[in-house]
Amino acid sequence: MATAPSKSSLASKKAVLVSINDSEVLRFGRFRLAYDDNTNIGSISLTLEANIANLSGRSQLVLRISPESVQECTLAMPSNVSLFPNEWIDLLPAHVPSIKDVITLSLTLDTPGSVYCQPGIEHLYPADPLDSNFGIFAKICKSRFLNIHFSTRQFKRSGVAPLTTFSVALQEKCVQEDPFECARQKVVKRDWRVFGLFTEPPPYTDGPTFNQGQQSSPPLYSEGSKSTPVVRKRYRDQGSISRDESDSDERQKRPRFSSPSSVGCPTEVNTPSTQTFASSSPGSPTEANTPSILSHSPSSIRPTQFTYALDRENLERIAQRLCGVSDDSIREVLMQSGHRHLLASPGGIAINSRSESRNSGSAKAKCRIRHYIRQYVDVMIDTRVMPYIGHTVKTAISEAADQILDLGKTKEAEVCELIDDGITEIQIKADECSREIEDITEKCTYRIEDQGEQCMNDVERKGIEVEMAVDEKVAKFKRWLSAPAQPLVDELDTNSRRNSI
Repeated sequence: MATAPSKSSLASKKAVLVSINDSEVLRFGRFRLAYDDNTNIGSISLTLEANIANLSGRSQLVLRISPESVQECTLAMPSNVSLFPNEWIDLLPAHVPSIKDVITLSLTLDTPGSVYCQPGIEHLYPADPLDSNFGIFAKICKSRFLNIHFSTRQFKRSGVAPLTTFSVALQEKCVQEDPFECARQKVVKRDWRVFGLFTEPPPYTDGPTFNQGQQSSPPLYSEGSKSTPVVRKRYRDQGSISRDESDSDERQKRPRFSSPSSVGCPTEVNTPSTQTFASSSPGSPTEANTPSILSHSPSSIRPTQFTYALDRENLERIAQRLCGVSDDSIREVLMQSGHRHLLASPGGIAINSRSESRNSGSAKAKCRIRHYIRQYVDVMIDTRVMPYIGHTVKTAISEAADQILDLGKTKEAEVCELIDDGITEIQIKADECSREIEDITEKCTYRIEDQGEQCMNDVERKGIEVEMAVDEKVAKFKRWLSAPAQPLVDELDTNSRRNSI
C-alpha cells in the first residue's frame, strides 16, 4: 500500500545582508532558517564572528529571533529601493545584476531577539574600538525592525516556495520556537543589554576636553597677560580657620629651595625664578592647600626659550679649543669634517675679475642650494613619504586580508549551502525510492497471490479429473471381477490364438 508524501520543510543556512535602516547594513556569513510544517516549529538565527575584548581568537555571537515575537512579516519579491538601495548590490554574497534579483524579508518584532555568547562575560566590547561591524550588530540586536536581503541565485535549487510558506506561517502566528540547548552549545542566553554602554554612549559635554599629551608642552607666556582665578574658596568653621592660619605661618617660616638642573635636561633662559603670590588677608578663611591666585605677569617677561645644558657646554668647550688657532687650520678642520659649504671666500685671495667672482659665487650658491634641497628631500622622505607609504601598505594588507577572509566565508557558506541542498535532494530521492519499492512490492504481492489462486484451482481441477479416472478404473475392475469365468477363458483363448498367428 502506497504511503502519502510528507509536507515540505525548510532548513537552510545562507549568507545574507541584514539592515535596520537605509544607511546601516551588515553582512552575515551564516543565517539559518528552520521550519517544519508537521509540527509548526521553526527558528531564525544570525551568527557573527568577531574579536571580543579580553578573549583570544574569534568568538561567535548568535542572535536568535523567536517566531512567536514576530508581529508582522512581509516578503518582497522583488525588493524595492526603499528597502534595498542600489549601492548595496555589490555587498550581496551572491552577485546579481540588478535589484530585481533581490528578495527582502521584513520582520517587525514585539521584543528584540536573544543574544547567545560565552558564559562568564558581563559586557561585550570589541577588541578594536573602530570595529563598525560590531556596532551595527549591537544595533541589530537591539532593533525591532529587521530587513533580511537574499539573492535569487541562492534559491535556484530549492526555490522560494519554502521561504514563502514560512513567511505566511509567521504572518499567521502559527509558528512555535524551536528550543535551543544552551548547555550543549556551551553558551548562555542574554539580551541586547549585554553590549553595555556600547549601544548607548554617554552624552558629550559642551566644555573643552584636554589631552594628556597636549599638556606636556610648556605654556606660552605673552606680554601683558592677565591671570584669572580658576579655583573658588569655600568657607569653613572658625576652628579650621585658626588651624589654617597657624599652618600658613609655619609654611611662611620654612625656607624655599630651588630644584637643581641636571645635565642634559632643558633649562629656561631669561625666565624669572620666583613667582609672586597674593597673600590672603586676615579674616578671610581659606582651605589648606588651596591654590592661590597668581599675580599679573610683568611686562618684562618674554617668551621662554629652552636650550640644553649639554649642547651649551659642548659649544663652550669647542670655542675654548679653537682659541689661538689660525684661520687656515679652522678652514681645514671644516673641510675635513664635511662642512665645506660653511666656508666663505678667503679675505686674502685677490680676485682677478668680476666674472670669476660671479661664477665662483654662483657655483657655491648652486652647491649650497643643491645640498639644502637634498637635505630637505631626505627629511621629507623620512618624515612624510615613508610613514605614508607604510600606512598605505598596512591599509592595503588589512583590506586584502579582510577581502580574502570575506571571500573565504562566502565560499564556505556556498559550500555549506551546496551540502545542505545535496542532503535535501538525497532525502527526497530516498523517499521517492522507498515509495517506488513499496509500489513494486505491492504489485509483486498481488501477482503472487493471483498465481497461487490459479495454481490452487489447477490442483483442484486435476484432483477432480484423477478422482473421476480412478472411479472409472475401479468400476471397470469391479465389472471384470463380477463377470463369469467361461467368457474369460474364451477371451483368453482368442487372445492366445491371435498372438500365435
